[in-house]
Amino acid sequence: MRVKAIFSAFVVVIVIAVGMNVSYYSFKSKFGFTPVKDVPKESMCGKTIQLQPIPASNPDENNQMFFVDASPTPKFKGRVMCAFESAIVLGKLPVKVIVIAKNFTIDHPALCSLFDKFYPEKLNFYSVDFDELFRGTSLEGIKADRRQSKPVFTNMSDMMRAAILYKYGGFYFDQDVVTLNDLRGLRNILVMDNILTYPNEKCEATSVEKSNMLNQGTMHFEKGNKFLDSYLKVQNHSWTKQFHPVGLGPVAMHTAASRFFGYEGKLSSPMTTPLLTITPSFTFRLLAHWYRIKPPRMFNVNVNGSYFDNFIRCSHSLHLTAPESKSVKISGDPRRDVYSYLGPKVCPLSFAHLQQF
Repeated sequence: MRVKAIFSAFVVVIVIAVGMNVSYYSFKSKFGFTPVKDVPKESMCGKTIQLQPIPASNPDENNQMFFVDASPTPKFKGRVMCAFESAIVLGKLPVKVIVIAKNFTIDHPALCSLFDKFYPEKLNFYSVDFDELFRGTSLEGIKADRRQSKPVFTNMSDMMRAAILYKYGGFYFDQDVVTLNDLRGLRNILVMDNILTYPNEKCEATSVEKSNMLNQGTMHFEKGNKFLDSYLKVQNHSWTKQFHPVGLGPVAMHTAASRFFGYEGKLSSPMTTPLLTITPSFTFRLLAHWYRIKPPRMFNVNVNGSYFDNFIRCSHSLHLTAPESKSVKISGDPRRDVYSYLGPKVCPLSFAHLQQF
């Protein structure tokens, strides 16, 4: 009898303890506190998600990062994931990827890792309805045949990025841009293109930069920015079915900025107004084969870390354009290529899948 009584008392204690634990977690959940023991999150890997348009109510207005994929079937590779991850971790911004497709499957190992860690609080994918996106902008009513003018993907991407920033506010980066530091606080910025200069020790420009193109692969604009509206008007009015391959991008942007500042010919930096700041090229580094002065090699080298650090020490980002890097195999050796040097620092989850990078 005594043994039975002790056993019954033990069971009662266990039941009470379990009940208290459940109550504790219910209390924590009810009042918004984080439980001591995290419930394992179900992996998103292998799942196909149905994409929705960008919500009209946007709490991240002006402080968010947009990436755009204008291809009908987006395929995100490891280096693209590095762009997403670095914008979240170093840029301190929620990332929103806008695609034409209505759904896609999370099938890349690096994308699985990012979804499992950051979705949906810091990483989201959305589809785009062009009529809705262009509504209320200077591209409203643009006909479908003009949307399909060649080169299709380039034209669509140039239109989408400008309209998205005008309607929602924030940053736009190309998918081959690596973020290097906190971007919050930067506003209404464009970067000089076709220029390669170096700052002084204080990260100040040592000369005036002049160019007839502006890089819109890295930019920020606040919602409803009036200069950005003028850029959308230039896109709409100057677009033909056989327009110049970069005509809706750097060329149209330069045209709009020239009119905005009342300039003819090449623009110079730095130029600053509340609605638009043109910042020197070294603030958002771009590696491009069309530069008059060739940038230092970032791949197939044999250097130490200071070689790369010196090039990006005053930069918010590094734009490793696809023509310069897509065919390069990443070595995994930080002395051999810039991805192997930066990857473990700026996008460790993505870089962990080196074979698919």
